[in-house]
Amino acid sequence: GHHGTIDPDTYYTLYGDGAEQDYEAPTSRKLYLKIEKESFYALFGDTDTGMTITELSRYNRKITGFRSEGKGERFSYNVFASETGQGFYKDETPGDGTSGLYRLTAGDVIINSETVTIEVRDRYHSHVVLSSTRMNPHTDYSIDYDEGTLFFKSPVPQRDGGFNPVFIVVDYETSDPDATGVTYGARGETVLPGGPVVGVSVIHEDRGGGESALAGLDAEIKLPGNVTVRAEAASSSGNQSGEEHDGTAYLLEVSREKGRLEGKAYLREQEAGFGLGQQSGSESGMRKAGAQAKYHLTGTWSLNGEFYSQENLTTGEEREVGELGVAREKGSLKYSTSLRQATDSRPGEADEKSTQVTAGASWESGDGRWKLGGAHEQSLGDNANRAYPTRTLLESDYQVTANVALSARQEFADGDETSVSTTSLGLMATPWKGGAVSSSVSREFNEDGDRVYSVTGLDHTWQVSQSWQVSGGFEKASILEENASEPLNGRTAPVFSGEDYTAVSLGTGYAAERLEANLRLEARYADTSDKWGVVAGAYNEPADGVGLSADLKHFRTEDASGLTTRETDVRFGLVSRPWDRTWTFLDKLELISDEESGGAADTESWKMINNFNANYRPGDDIQISFLLGAKYVKDTIDDQVFDSFTYLFGSEGRYDLTPRWDVGAWASVLTTVETGNTDYGLGASVGYGLMENIWISFGYNLLGFEDSDFSKGDFTAQGPYVKFRIKFDQETLKDILKR
Repeated sequence: GHHGTIDPDTYYTLYGDGAEQDYEAPTSRKLYLKIEKESFYALFGDTDTGMTITELSRYNRKITGFRSEGKGERFSYNVFASETGQGFYKDETPGDGTSGLYRLTAGDVIINSETVTIEVRDRYHSHVVLSSTRMNPHTDYSIDYDEGTLFFKSPVPQRDGGFNPVFIVVDYETSDPDATGVTYGARGETVLPGGPVVGVSVIHEDRGGGESALAGLDAEIKLPGNVTVRAEAASSSGNQSGEEHDGTAYLLEVSREKGRLEGKAYLREQEAGFGLGQQSGSESGMRKAGAQAKYHLTGTWSLNGEFYSQENLTTGEEREVGELGVAREKGSLKYSTSLRQATDSRPGEADEKSTQVTAGASWESGDGRWKLGGAHEQSLGDNANRAYPTRTLLESDYQVTANVALSARQEFADGDETSVSTTSLGLMATPWKGGAVSSSVSREFNEDGDRVYSVTGLDHTWQVSQSWQVSGGFEKASILEENASEPLNGRTAPVFSGEDYTAVSLGTGYAAERLEANLRLEARYADTSDKWGVVAGAYNEPADGVGLSADLKHFRTEDASGLTTRETDVRFGLVSRPWDRTWTFLDKLELISDEESGGAADTESWKMINNFNANYRPGDDIQISFLLGAKYVKDTIDDQVFDSFTYLFGSEGRYDLTPRWDVGAWASVLTTVETGNTDYGLGASVGYGLMENIWISFGYNLLGFEDSDFSKGDFTAQGPYVKFRIKFDQETLKDILKR
């Protein structure tokens, strides 16, 4: 996998020490090389392409190859190249009010290649991202790379507090050896006299089945009066598996953020065939133009206006909206009113119009604990625009603690083409801060805290007491009148919900000095599918050097066609690492079940895997380890049953010849009972201590085997191998500096 980051649940769940993982030379190949100076570096290894400054020429992938960056006073560059057999995917999945499971478009995801982001997008302007928060693997979410499924530590809402849609955006790479080719790109940027910044980007992508190319130009200039002008233009073309695709895109933005007059104007277009899969799908085949401004009449009064146009280049549908109003903000009270005209045009059909007068107000208590708000948009005569029907919004936030509020929202929309009621209720905290809400209890775990949390932890919103935490959320949308009209842009979320749904989640957590436990129950009932899940985890240290963990995930989904899936994953971990360390024991038990019914065939897969390791150290110069593994697999397809039992037994011994040199040997046997097939492993190695806490060994396996459930924790394949281990602390750093 890329960057060498290890899933904390891949090998043993618990290790009984506080060791943390880090990496300084990440590479998926046999070589890592980096040359670095103050404003320049060049490397070969695991990296990303790093072209993220622009929107239209964006190209950000995880690769193994060459990359270099340099930055001078007026010029900077970024260049990359890689021969890769990978496919790139960008999935944009709406949140549904639960923690998961969320399924990616493709499985066989390359380990650590994913980038997961939670985006909140403006419900009326899909190109406007109101917030974007990067999720951290293991602490914010877990991923099954083989199946392509995601589970989050917190539920992902379908809408935020303003009823704007929430999306899970996942960029990831998949293994595709048939698409091996050379991909390269470069970007140069220069600061011209007077301050304008101009950049040029060029990308060439070869995926085996065809080649694609993109070229882009961008510029930005800051003018007097706090005015910023930004422009981009790009063109792409290519052939993939015999299918031609080409297109152009451009955008122009002018903004003023300070002063008596504030505002932004924009013009943008993206043809349907444009891009290399890096841009948001909601903008493909769309032309948009608009302007919004705010003029401060006095210290409390302001004049506000907005106009925008959106056109679907494929269907010819168009929306035009114009609005003009005034607002007053004084102390804890805010209120506003406006006039609005919204028109949707479809070829060959009558225009859908709404002419509206709007009014809104909000109030905040003197101590800031309670906020109330409301808005009403009343259509006058015409009430046919599906995005702008007569609408009423009520909202309330009560600050339970300094960081937690009880939030309630209710929206009613009633028009000729739209009639929806939407409710949101829940505990709200600083959204998506990228980690658990920490308990104030002083916990003295021997196990690394991040590793424990990644396996058994959940995020909770409100810490009720020193030990207890709770979380909860409720979302509901009811379609009061059926509406068969399709949205203007079918690649983004509709302004109002397109289906009836109810999503609810309740969770609690407990933390004591040597005990942590978490539980969450979730359910979602909708027109398209029903799903519910239970997630629980616990970790306990009953004695010094002894740790126990348990983790449960169970999900059930039934879609409208009657297809029902059930997924259950139960894991137990144990470690015994006494202070004298004569004997050390590690154990991990996994029970995994997947069922599917109501489809072409009823299937059930059941797997039990146990890995037990014992290490005996009678003296400082000798140690002997024993491994016992057992696996039972049962697959049922309709009435046919296939099962197998496999066990592994192995042992390894190491002896210190001198304070620096040691030798070792290992032997093992892997047997499948049903077939009588037996594989043997036999090998030897020699190790050398480069310095204190740094050890390297070279070995060769005369006999070997590979098994995905038993080979994860060691080198069992036939042939040569190298191991490198380091225990890094402040003393190690001192030793390195002395040399």
